[in-house]
Amino acid sequence: MAPVESLASRLRAALATGRPLVGTLVKLASPAVAEILGVAGFDFVVVDFEHGGLGYDLAEDIARAADAGGCALLVRLSGAGAAEIGHALELGAAGLHCPHIESAAEMEQILRAIHLPPRGERGFSLSNRAARFGRVPGALYYSAAWRPVLVPQIESLAAIQALPAIAAVNGVDLVFLGRGDLSAALGTPGEIGDARVWEAVAEAAAQAERAGIPWGAFAGGIEDGRRLLQMGCRYLVVETDVTLLRGMAEQVVRGLRPA
Repeated sequence: MAPVESLASRLRAALATGRPLVGTLVKLASPAVAEILGVAGFDFVVVDFEHGGLGYDLAEDIARAADAGGCALLVRLSGAGAAEIGHALELGAAGLHCPHIESAAEMEQILRAIHLPPRGERGFSLSNRAARFGRVPGALYYSAAWRPVLVPQIESLAAIQALPAIAAVNGVDLVFLGRGDLSAALGTPGEIGDARVWEAVAEAAAQAERAGIPWGAFAGGIEDGRRLLQMGCRYLVVETDVTLLRGMAEQVVRGLRPA
């Protein structure tokens, strides 16, 4: 029987190459969307439990579709609850986005939900998709090689100040700058291109680089993404499936409708 490989280890290896990875958020209740995004060339998709209405059953089908399309699937959690984290891991997520992290202690709480005792509190089960329905031995499935890529989201000024401590937590792979929430924290909700938001991004990026950890960010389009890449961003989440579809539809209508 051929050896099995962790989806997380593939994603971690891709990050280690230094090539910037490009993905998007998935909110639509259609596995086909994730497969199409993979076929189009996206490196990853992030199923959005924080701001989306997708359930675990559908998310597992989206994970299968992402595999078919050739891209990694991550889950953006709605919180730090152990049950939700366990479900996300068992459906086959290669990584976890962890919103609104402001301290190393909050990341340690998430890690407790990922690890078996004595480090953590996770229950033992191999009858799930991530463990290949029992094919992966327990010692491997719960080892560091199978650990999900952990992505704490830095979304406030307090989080930027705490970034070095968050990045130092054993198990954190990269930090993600949530520009939407940063814009709200700076008094310009939704204005992710505001100069104050860019200043906060630059400060957070410098903190990450000093800590020796890759950083990612949300981009509102191609030019926005290019600017982030020039700043050293290695993990770029560009828009959402909803806004990509709407934007292309609007472009077609504008191009074909008579003036």
